Amino acid sequence: MEYIFDDSGRDHAYIQIKDTVKEKILFKSKSVGASDLFPWDAGKKSATKLYKQEIEMLKSKLYNNK
Repeated sequence: MEYIFDDSGRDHAYIQIKDTVKEKILFKSKSVGASDLFPWDAGKKSATKLYKQEIEMLKSKLYNNK
C-alpha cells in the first residue's frame, strides 16, 4: 500500500495498493485535496482524509465478506 502525495498542478493525494511482483495496481483511491500553507501539514491532512474515507471503507468490505 502506498500513500502518494502529488504536488504537480493542484496538490492532491491518493492511496494505491500494488502487486509488487507483477507491478500491477490493484486499487487506487479517489484523490483528495492536499493544500496548506506548509507542505508537511498538507500531507498530514490529506493522509487523515484518505484514512477516514478509503481505508475504513476497505476494512468494512474486507471484514463483511468473510
